[in-house]
Amino acid sequence: MGFTLIKQKYMTILNARNLTLEEVHRLFGFQKHYNDSFSNYLSLEPLTEVEQQELKQIQHDFDRYLTAGKVS
Repeated sequence: MGFTLIKQKYMTILNARNLTLEEVHRLFGFQKHYNDSFSNYLSLEPLTEVEQQELKQIQHDFDRYLTAGKVS
């Protein structure tokens, strides 16, 4: 049992059950926003520039899989 989203401007009917996160972002104009909200709870040693770049690449790669609906 899902629900149906109706986008009134174009009268498009969407089955929410079949939408990927990427489609939701595209259709509704949502944007990702990261704000380091966990940094206050973690005590980690500072990262080197190389480690920071590796971490950004991992985040980017995971985000692509997540928005494409390949992560469950």
